[in-house]
Amino acid sequence: MKFVVNINDQTPDTCDRSLRFAVKGREGTTLRDTYYLVDPKSSPSKNLQMGYTTVYANGKTTGHSHARHEEVYFVIQGQGRMVVGEDEYEIKAGDGLYVPFGVFHTTYNTGILPLQLLWVTCQDPTIAAVQPSVATPRPSGPRPEK
Repeated sequence: MKFVVNINDQTPDTCDRSLRFAVKGREGTTLRDTYYLVDPKSSPSKNLQMGYTTVYANGKTTGHSHARHEEVYFVIQGQGRMVVGEDEYEIKAGDGLYVPFGVFHTTYNTGILPLQLLWVTCQDPTIAAVQPSVATPRPSGPRPEK
């Protein structure tokens, strides 16, 4: 007898002990954890920063841009949607993405599993001394739907 099942096709538990129960009503809000693995502030790296972000089901990252950094992402697990400037991409495990300098970006988890992302930013050393490094959030208000 053959029996094959995929977790992405299943309905998650929503009992009062589940994460989904605890965050009910917060769908589409920032719901993520980020770990900074390599950082110029705490490592020998001068221009690279590497991190690991988990975006929980129905959650998203805080949208922002980096005037002094370009960024690449690698999707380790899960599926979602990434907004990069005016473009939107469906993403899944195994995908790699590029975000140019200064372009607003945010990521939404559209699956049932946590969306796990490895990311690396690279600072442009020619403007490093000119302006401080700050992630700039997009102004508040509704984002136009596509």
